[in-house]
Amino acid sequence: MRTLRSWIVRLFNLFNKDHRERELADEMEANLEFQIEDGIRAGMTPQQARRAALIKFGSLDAAKEAVRDRRGIPFLETFLRDVSYALRMMRRNKGWSAVAILSLALGIGANTAIFSVIDGLILRMLPVRDPAQLVRVEGTVYSDFLRTTLPIDRFPRSVYEHFRDHNAVFTEMFAFSDLDRPELSVGGQTEGSGGVELVSGSFFSALGVGVALGRGIDTDLESPAAVISYGYWKRRFALDPSIIGKKISVNNIALDIIGVAQPRFFGVSRDSAPDLWVPLAMRSQLTGEPVNSADDLVSLMARLKLGENTQHAAAALTVLYTQVPQGMRFYKGNSKAATMEVLPGGRGYSTLRDQFSQPLEILMIVVALVLVTACANVASLLLARATARRKEIITRLAIGAGRARLIRQLLTESLLLATAGGVAGLALAMWGKSALLELLPASPAPLVIQLDARILGFNAAATLLTAILFGLVPAFCATRVDLAAGMGRIETTTRSGLRLNKILVVSQVALSLFLLTAAGLFLGSLEKLKSVDPGFNPKNLVQISIDTSRAGYRGPQVAALYRQLLEQLEAIPGVRAVSGVRNGIIQNGVTKTSIVVPHNTAPSSDADTVDSADVGPRFFETASLPLISGRDFSAADDTQSPKVVVINEALARLYFPGQNPVGKHLSTGPGSMYEIVGISKDAKIVTLRRNVGPMLYFPALQGHTDRVSAIEIRTSGDPSSVVAAARQEVLRINNRLLVSIKTMNEQIDTTLVQERMIGTLSGFFGALALVLASIGLYGLMAYSVARRTREIGVRMALGADRHNMRWMVLRETLILGAVGITIGIPATLVGARLTGHWIEGLLFQISAADPVTIAMAALLLLGVAAIAGYLPARRASRLEPMIALRYE
Repeated sequence: MRTLRSWIVRLFNLFNKDHRERELADEMEANLEFQIEDGIRAGMTPQQARRAALIKFGSLDAAKEAVRDRRGIPFLETFLRDVSYALRMMRRNKGWSAVAILSLALGIGANTAIFSVIDGLILRMLPVRDPAQLVRVEGTVYSDFLRTTLPIDRFPRSVYEHFRDHNAVFTEMFAFSDLDRPELSVGGQTEGSGGVELVSGSFFSALGVGVALGRGIDTDLESPAAVISYGYWKRRFALDPSIIGKKISVNNIALDIIGVAQPRFFGVSRDSAPDLWVPLAMRSQLTGEPVNSADDLVSLMARLKLGENTQHAAAALTVLYTQVPQGMRFYKGNSKAATMEVLPGGRGYSTLRDQFSQPLEILMIVVALVLVTACANVASLLLARATARRKEIITRLAIGAGRARLIRQLLTESLLLATAGGVAGLALAMWGKSALLELLPASPAPLVIQLDARILGFNAAATLLTAILFGLVPAFCATRVDLAAGMGRIETTTRSGLRLNKILVVSQVALSLFLLTAAGLFLGSLEKLKSVDPGFNPKNLVQISIDTSRAGYRGPQVAALYRQLLEQLEAIPGVRAVSGVRNGIIQNGVTKTSIVVPHNTAPSSDADTVDSADVGPRFFETASLPLISGRDFSAADDTQSPKVVVINEALARLYFPGQNPVGKHLSTGPGSMYEIVGISKDAKIVTLRRNVGPMLYFPALQGHTDRVSAIEIRTSGDPSSVVAAARQEVLRINNRLLVSIKTMNEQIDTTLVQERMIGTLSGFFGALALVLASIGLYGLMAYSVARRTREIGVRMALGADRHNMRWMVLRETLILGAVGITIGIPATLVGARLTGHWIEGLLFQISAADPVTIAMAALLLLGVAAIAGYLPARRASRLEPMIALRYE
């Protein structure tokens, strides 16, 4: 105990500065006394001995400093002193420091926020064992019916079982499939719709995912068991440890809870977070469908064997696919040949990743340029402050401080500014990421971004890089002083710093022009998409998406339900017309149909496969899609009547040039001849982005009622007034029907989520770059006015009026802005040429080098430059000549 106490005392004394100084002074005094005693023994008087000892010993202060350097940690102590001095300088210049820190916080915060979303959505691996070994199995198949190649991302279970049992390239393989909007209940209490994923018995073992409680699913046999997620366990059962063995019902099928997944595991998709995992073999019980139904499809993942590669694995699976009996292969129409693909799977599945990877990468480049602009801004401020501190720097150099020591001091000040900006930027990023996620489609737990080591590491790296970017050059420039030339060198140094300051400001203007142009392009595309004419009238139109599969409707039952829905919905007050359409309007759902036109004179090409839609009676009236000639579909166009079709203008121009196609015929295959009964105006019912091509409209009542998944309602007034009544009518027929109701304007807005995100954020970051450039211009001109105060006083004393002084400063600002714009325009054009092919998919009816957008950005920058320069110019014009002449 005594030994421990002595070590604690020693450790305290080591870090106690006063104790160390007293100990050092005592030691020095003792050594001096020894020298004096030696001199006295040699015959000197005490005064002579003391004088000789002091001469031999040298300066006590110098000796103490040498001992401190040997005993302590010189670099750390010097750094702490530099930090203390930098803090005093920041307190002394609060306004200047606040502007610098805010500039850096905005730049670093924007980068951190975008990185956090990119990391969560694109970069982060699944929280499983060795995720880099995981692969996804997909492919393509040629459909004879559609005469085109179709992608495969899900397979019949028979294909999965054949791959699993006969492959030689994987160590483990597993399958999974979402259960479509199941109903959960616990203890007889309905939980509503939850996320349920059907998984093979190897799912948890192949992923290497443990359980927090109980055990995982380990069988491919039919077993009424379920593993719940940790989040659901916490949310619904408050982490009750006795949950194992309790019952949970899915679609009224009771399941035993056998385990709780580990906390960080959310499944293998970034787009969904299941509450339960259930054996795949339970699918038939839970859905009421036969095992080999067309919907019994699964996604496949596996682990590659050591030494295998994805190319060899894909070739092996392609061969295995040909060995699967024809009737058990892909379900979409006569697939005779298929090519398998094996893709990296460590990051899991994500449609959001596919949709938003490119916009997020573009935004990362944009915010990086914003950070460069912020660095140039702070560097400009540092140069101005270094000029104001030139006497201090020269004095310190004159009394012996080395240039390296001063550079280190100035870099410490820059690092302190960057650190403050980084901390503030981190707070802004964590606040802003929520707003950023709001711009993405609704997504569950995987995109709930939390502060962790990766985000902190990125923030720290950005902070350090920023400190170097904006601090190094001003530090070297500030300490580049020729002492031999005396104080006369000061003015030369000032002019050199001013030139560099102007270069930085011009660079800011050029970067801002690039960013403003990018913002203008994306915002312009968004506005063009919003104003595009779809060909039909979206006002007063409501779209109801209905999923009948879970409610058990099949074949003729769907037709009966469809007729009942039309009758019930049409009776709602305020409803003018009701119809239906396959896939819905503006939902990016495309159906392709191959056609043959008798006596066709058009060249055979890919146009023989055209878009098609199955629609209900009065569809064209309901959608307000004008018919150029012919008639709309009616209830009489059913299975008992001749087959009819309506074509659009594009198809009529292609196959019937200069003719009236009404009454003519076309075929979709052997024994499928249709009479053309109408021609509709070209309309963008699939997506606003696509140009309208040839299209067919088939009557759903002629055998395709089961393909209708959306009902359209045309209202006489505000469409939102019938939404509640429509939902009530649908659920009154069957409360197990899955219903989603939107106005058509809301549906159109939903399809523009990508464009809205990149337009909104690029606009915000462009405006931020504009603010930073204006701050830079204002700071430079304010500093220039302060430096030229005596000159302005002389001019005004000699008769210059206030208007001339104001124009002198304002002209210099406009020249700097014009130079930046002159440099920025060709740089923007080069950037547009280099990135045009990359971003053209995100632009709509606008070129990446659009001259109007560039011109508007340039005019905006010039206007901001005029405003930024006006305030210093106004200040210069109000200087009193006598006060200015006495200014130092």
